[in-house]
Amino acid sequence: MIDTNKETIISKQGIYLVAIFTLGTSIILSGVPIAKQDIWLSLLIAFFSFIPLVFIYSKILSFFPGKNLFEILEICFGKIVGKILSSLYVSYFFFLGALVIRDITEFIQVASLRLTPQYFSGLMIILVGVYNVRSGFQVTGRLANFAFNFILFLLTIIFAASITKLDFTNLLPVLYRGWSPIIENSIILFAFPFGDIVIFLALFNNLKDQKKTSKVLFTGISISALLLLLNFIRSIAILGFPMAANVYFPVYYANTFLRFDNILENMGIFSAIILLLSGLGKYITCLFAACIGLKHIFNSKNYKSYALPVGFLTLITSQLLFSSTMELMDHVKVYPYQVIPLQVPLPLIILIFSWRKSRKYRKS
Repeated sequence: MIDTNKETIISKQGIYLVAIFTLGTSIILSGVPIAKQDIWLSLLIAFFSFIPLVFIYSKILSFFPGKNLFEILEICFGKIVGKILSSLYVSYFFFLGALVIRDITEFIQVASLRLTPQYFSGLMIILVGVYNVRSGFQVTGRLANFAFNFILFLLTIIFAASITKLDFTNLLPVLYRGWSPIIENSIILFAFPFGDIVIFLALFNNLKDQKKTSKVLFTGISISALLLLLNFIRSIAILGFPMAANVYFPVYYANTFLRFDNILENMGIFSAIILLLSGLGKYITCLFAACIGLKHIFNSKNYKSYALPVGFLTLITSQLLFSSTMELMDHVKVYPYQVIPLQVPLPLIILIFSWRKSRKYRKS
């Protein structure tokens, strides 16, 4: 039975949370110029390829209503193997959280506060994240509601201000370099950001209407995919190549060319606000999932007690991961090979075992 006393979020908040998580740091840090002006094709391929996994993730949760990923792993594979697999997913969510922090702090340092240590800006992110986890999942749901609508408002202003700067000939010629770089880029986008929503297997047992899990996941990633698509096309249409390939943050750089009437001379600040909101939302989600996983692994009573130590460990790890901005950007090419096994084959195995075990579980 589902524990009615636990914190729950409504479907609308779930959609916004998925959308913000998927946008994450990708909304600004889209500097993956492998496919160059065809990156929009890579995004579409990645999105449509990922759709079947949305329903696989939802089906896994439907077999065990009210149970999260870590509880399902133990039901399907037993305590020992279940905890080993849980440890793998906790490590994944922890690493992803550290990566998100590094993305944000790197952007802040390169784009504006060059003399400010990354640890300082990272600490601010950590404190907000820890506060949200300790406040509970319902608070995060309400935050997602506000943050998404504010991001949408800022993006609307940015798109409106971009109209006179767009040169769609920068998107031509299509397929000039063939399909190979497009497919390579689509694999990256498949894993990051779409594949990362496997994290909601650890959280969406808290969705109030469990029957709407697939709808919530699909709607959330569809909204974020559309916004990313428009953002990619807009940035390329403004900058073109090779300019877009010669800067670390092409979306931010494109926004610095924009003016809004005589009120705002540089709209790069909007990029920073969007990155902070969506990146923070993604980090909070990672922190939640990692803490819930640790609670299950160590049979603790409360996941909230892990928030502060895990938060500080992600901050420290974020600063140890890469020695330079270039190394951070190059890592995106390696990332799919690190995480796709936890995004695709393992969930498929879990689905099969869930189907077999669910009958016995429901009878018991």
